[in-house]
Amino acid sequence: MLTEVPTPLFSNRVIRRRRYQLIGTLAGGFNLTEQGGATGSVIIGTRVGDVFEVGAGLRQMATPVQSVGSSREYTFEHLALVRLGLHFELDSRRIVSLPFSVDLGTNFGDVKQAKLNLGLRFNITPYLSLGIYPFSPVYTFRGANSVLADNSRWSFPSTLELGFNF
Repeated sequence: MLTEVPTPLFSNRVIRRRRYQLIGTLAGGFNLTEQGGATGSVIIGTRVGDVFEVGAGLRQMATPVQSVGSSREYTFEHLALVRLGLHFELDSRRIVSLPFSVDLGTNFGDVKQAKLNLGLRFNITPYLSLGIYPFSPVYTFRGANSVLADNSRWSFPSTLELGFNF
């Protein structure tokens, strides 16, 4: 029978885990104010001191191009993004937290995007969390050379996030 040896309370391993955590998120959502407008993202980052979050990733957006009768056509856009955020734990058992972050993205061409994330995050296990973002304002700017140049606009997608803490 194998027995597990506990880590001493003030060891370097415990202190390092509390200061720096590698985090990864998979998120998907859709826009409640219009048909279509689905988004998905993958972000890898770090949480410093259980409060500050910094990450980078990719986002894919399905953007409506035109309506033909009852069907709509979409174009898919891919953006590289940077996330800067805060993570506030709301209870002593660290089950519920309030994440607040800003995503800045670009396709390194004519599309730029800024997104404000505010929601609730629930820790399901010590290494797995579920985030709910019911209302996230997003401004997408498209330059003059963009295929959708007239489609610079605000949108308000609702998002579910699956997070991994390492």
